[in-house]
Formats: sequence, C-alpha cells, structure tokens
Amino acid sequence: LRVLPAPEAALIAVELDNGFFSGSTGGAMRNVPMDQNPGATRGVHARKFHKTVVRWGAVMQKPLGQMFEVVPLQGQSPHAGQPLRLQVLLHGKPQPGVRLSWGENGSPTMTDAQGQASMTPVVGSNTLQAILRQPVQGDPKTTENSYEYLLRFAVH
Repeated sequence: LRVLPAPEAALIAVELDNGFFSGSTGGAMRNVPMDQNPGATRGVHARKFHKTVVRWGAVMQKPLGQMFEVVPLQGQSPHAGQPLRLQVLLHGKPQPGVRLSWGENGSPTMTDAQGQASMTPVVGSNTLQAILRQPVQGDPKTTENSYEYLLRFAVH
C-alpha cells in the first residue's frame, strides 16, 4: 500500500479487513472462515486500523468514525516524557480493557472504564499499538473478533 498525501494533509487513516482465519486449537490457521474449514474449532475475524499524524491540530481530538479507533485527547503536538491522554473507541463508544503499548513488545497499559489511558511518548518516531480481542458466540464463521490499531506520530 502506497500513500501520497496532499501537502495540506493533517493525518492519514487506513482501515483493513484482513478477513477470516480458522483452524483447530494448537494447529495452523488457514485464511478461510470456520464454516469453510472442516474440523476447525476456532476462528478469528481480523481487522486492522491505522492513523499517522502528519500535522497536529484540533482534528486529532475528534473521532474519524473508524470501527476501532484511538483518539488523542489533545490537539497540540505531544512532548517527549510528558503523558499523552488517549481514548479508545469501538463502534464510537469508549472501550475499557484495551491493551495499549509502544509497539508489539512495549509494557502494556489497559484502558479504564471510560476507554482512556495515558502513554508517555519519546523523542523520535512513536508507534502506539492497541489490541482488543472479543469472543463471538453463535457465528459459524468465527469465535473471535480481533481489532488492532496503530497510531504513529513523531515527537521532536
């Protein structure tokens, strides 16, 4: 995927439906729903979301309407070493219990009852990852919805 934003762009947002994966417990996953994979006992519907901040401003504080979204609660550029308040939304509603970390290996923080958390950025490129897994009942295609979000921005 190659993106060439207009010079006046403030952010780049992406939504990807990675589709369905299924398999048996402990076994390899195939890129098909459970109902198309005989013997599958678990399934995942994977969706990925992304936002890259090009220029900080008030637009950053407003949800874009993505199904799963991380929204900074300040419009100005964050400062290294100072907490950045964020809110995580699922279908436009605050989502508690979302795992936040700097990249895949960072120490995790969980969102509170209002879907909020504070994370402290560093100088340079910052990639905040949000992950939410939700069990699904009664769907022949999957047993779990997987939501992943990357929020990227630079701190000078």
